Amino acid sequence: MVDPIFLRCLSGPKKGELLEFYSAYRYVFGREPKSEDDGSFFVELASKNISRQHAEIFFEEGSWRILDLKSFNGIRVDRMKVKEAYLQDKNIIEMAEFVFRVEFSNEEIEAPQSENFQEESAAAQGPEQTSPKVKSEPEESRGPLASFKSFFEKVDFRFKLLFIFLALGAASFYILKFPILLQVEKDLLQQSYRQAMQKTKTLGDRNREVLFLSEPFRLECSIFRDDREVISAVLWDRFGKQLCREGRMKTADELLGWAMEDQEFYSTCDFQKGIKNLEACSSAYPVKKWIDEEGKMMTVGFAQVDFFPKDVIQQLDHLDAQLYKVLFVLIAFFVAAWGVVYFWLKTGVKDLEEDVHLLFTGATQKVDSPESFAVFGNLAQEVNRLFVKLNQGLSPTARGGSGEAGFLQDILQQILMLEERAVLAIDHENQILAYSPFAPEVIPLSESAIDLHVSEGIADTYLQGELMRFLNDLSQSHEVMDRALAMSDRIVQAQGLPLYVRGEHKASLILF
Repeated sequence: MVDPIFLRCLSGPKKGELLEFYSAYRYVFGREPKSEDDGSFFVELASKNISRQHAEIFFEEGSWRILDLKSFNGIRVDRMKVKEAYLQDKNIIEMAEFVFRVEFSNEEIEAPQSENFQEESAAAQGPEQTSPKVKSEPEESRGPLASFKSFFEKVDFRFKLLFIFLALGAASFYILKFPILLQVEKDLLQQSYRQAMQKTKTLGDRNREVLFLSEPFRLECSIFRDDREVISAVLWDRFGKQLCREGRMKTADELLGWAMEDQEFYSTCDFQKGIKNLEACSSAYPVKKWIDEEGKMMTVGFAQVDFFPKDVIQQLDHLDAQLYKVLFVLIAFFVAAWGVVYFWLKTGVKDLEEDVHLLFTGATQKVDSPESFAVFGNLAQEVNRLFVKLNQGLSPTARGGSGEAGFLQDILQQILMLEERAVLAIDHENQILAYSPFAPEVIPLSESAIDLHVSEGIADTYLQGELMRFLNDLSQSHEVMDRALAMSDRIVQAQGLPLYVRGEHKASLILF
């Protein structure tokens, strides 16, 4: 059994794919897929530059061969245009913008790290096969970090950049959040505990005279009844006997013992503990009065308040909710910044790429700004007006003379006759309609290039492929496009203008 061969796509929409071919079948390359009953299978190449039936690869008489199926743009093997050729290992096959390399060995496939290819579903080998087989990278058992790294490497650059900006936004939020919350928590607790100690003093001072007169029925322990942070408020006499109470049951404790022993104010409210270690705290205050008869201060009783900072917790919860709103604003800001930076990088890299390309390869000239096409600005509208007047429509098959395409060609040729720059007019089938007299001095044109396809009218094979790719992009655009086009000996800077008639792309102007 003959070993299969492989085609690795080096350029074009299928770039990175590896196609596998078996000797028992014939493979037809083309633009529109269809089923075949004669044992051949279709390989779709989605491009306007590819014919419906473009080329065929098959094994015959001991050799692999490629055959041009009378395609419009033709095929090239190792940069030579051919109708039919035998395939050898490492041959380069070109079909419009698609470039394939022939490989007789699958050694590179078995080494997953050799190249980075796209994975596609592969059809099984045998009678039920319907398409070339695409080799996929074998699965390996990898750790979470390696899996994430592999996934991140496959992500598009713009999404990588977005991920980085979102990570920066989240990191900035949390870096700012915790110090802010910690400082606010500290300030709120400090303020709240100071209020708690002040409430204890207020309870004692308001009842000083009644405690001195020993009239317990006149004591006011209920002054903080509506304060939801005060757990209990108690008044004691100077011997530690409870005189009145508001709130939770309270017995003499160690804190009261310290205050009675030292006749000093004591409190267990410590704002350094923080919210996580928050507990109810207590303050004991010795109530003193100056006794004129004895000429000294006398302790007439003690005030004690148990306190829990509920308002602080509520305020911190509210602040935390507000900070998450700030997070959304911060994320929105970083997403907007990502959009600006991505656009700036995309534009900058494109300009840098062209500048570096021109620096190392040289160029014939620099093209002017888009105003260079001002002379052609109303060309499409004028052509459309004339066609409407003459009740004509464009047709790609009419050529020269009084035909419709010839009518457009005559207009372009008359305009370009007066043009002192290198300009090409090419229709949507990539045929040269007209060119300015100065064009042959800048780009290599074949003799009598008018009405020839780009692959025939342009003498430089490198420029042929570059032009066809450029024309394909122009056919899908409504704006002027700039591009550096490679030739065999230099680089030329080109500017393209697509021409539309009744909304349909009919031709393109290329200014060199």
